[in-house]
Amino acid sequence: MRIAIIDKDQFANLLKYGEIILPKYLYRYIDASEESSELKAIRSILHDGIPMEYPSQYIIVRYEEMKNASDRVNVDSIKSLMATNADSRRLFTTQFRKDLIIESEKYSGIFSDYLNIEFQKQRILKGIVAFRRMCGLDIAGDYGNCVEKIFRGNSNRIQYRHHYLLPAEEREEPYSLMISYDRHAPYPSGWVGYFCDVIETYCYYVNRTIGYSENIIQNTDIYKIVQRCGPKALSKDIYDAVKDEKFTRQADKFFYLQGGCFVPYIFFILRDRFRNEDSFACKSNLIERIKSIFPEAFDTACTFVGGFFGYDRFYDDYYSVLNLPFIKGNGDRPEIIENKLTEDKDVENQEKQDDPCDNGTSLLKRNICQAIYNSGASSKKKRGSLIVIVQRCDVSELNEIKKLLEEKNSNDLKKKYFSNVGCHTRTFEKICESYEELSKQGNLI
Repeated sequence: MRIAIIDKDQFANLLKYGEIILPKYLYRYIDASEESSELKAIRSILHDGIPMEYPSQYIIVRYEEMKNASDRVNVDSIKSLMATNADSRRLFTTQFRKDLIIESEKYSGIFSDYLNIEFQKQRILKGIVAFRRMCGLDIAGDYGNCVEKIFRGNSNRIQYRHHYLLPAEEREEPYSLMISYDRHAPYPSGWVGYFCDVIETYCYYVNRTIGYSENIIQNTDIYKIVQRCGPKALSKDIYDAVKDEKFTRQADKFFYLQGGCFVPYIFFILRDRFRNEDSFACKSNLIERIKSIFPEAFDTACTFVGGFFGYDRFYDDYYSVLNLPFIKGNGDRPEIIENKLTEDKDVENQEKQDDPCDNGTSLLKRNICQAIYNSGASSKKKRGSLIVIVQRCDVSELNEIKKLLEEKNSNDLKKKYFSNVGCHTRTFEKICESYEELSKQGNLI
């Protein structure tokens, strides 16, 4: 007996032509008398086969092997069909024949585990290799440990939603904590703000039982040092200000990989700058600048940036780097790291050009977050949740929120963007009032 996992197109051809030929990675031999044999076969196919992002579009087929043709499946050799999950059952009975007899999806848990674990790890690993190659870095090496850290961090983002809700044991691994982190407090825009993110991440490790706090870093010596750099400080200014401080030495031990505490610093910069970009290549000058200042930390941070976004986030840019012969015009867009700084501008002016203080999206976010923060509405925890939503909005969503704030349309503001937080309408009325007050005072950037 053989078992195979085929997609809906292959199943359509099977019905239309009466037979199909399968690649070897899609079928296995099973001992029909042993259920464990079938279980092992399905796991083996999932492990060795092509990535299966949508298990609902596949169906499990048991069939008798044809003589001298183990890769051939005939309609009359099929013994039974089994759904991969409930959606698979609905799709195949609806799209093909209502009279199909499809067994219950008793292996749905295996497909769910594959999609949520193995598939995600494959996506992370491929993202690491692709992004490092795009940045001109060595891709040789074992990234298994980094994949596990990124996967753990991504899982925590889903399970706990906010880094300040992580239990103590989940704050012990620095890089999964880094992945879990999102900014809630209204730190300064620009390069200074990203180092504030590093300080807060470390503080949540040191204070492992503390929940949401808007003041967790304000009383630290390192925060006061960074604040003295000023809102327009460049990354080199910040590095010079903190490199010999006690905090930096302690944080370097916590962020134990090459580059120390500047790994999360670079990670937070690149994550924020790439979140709303269609192409990574447009930030080539920023990448080159950071690499020149923090070569060791940049090397490590790129692994986490690539894994965080995953392969599907930037494969278009990656294919341009590969100069694939079957894509028209491929190779015209330069490799990110080869797009050097323009000769007619010194590196400091170039960094100022890339300063997130001057980025319209960042300014919109800062203004809206400031209004939420100043409103005093609801609890600190819920205001933090509102700020997280704003941080994840793209530019069109931010402009719409800005418009609703200006119109004092608290009902639509709540309904369209913040309905899941559970705040009363009065909360959004106060936020609208706060935004208006900032505008009157000339405090909107």
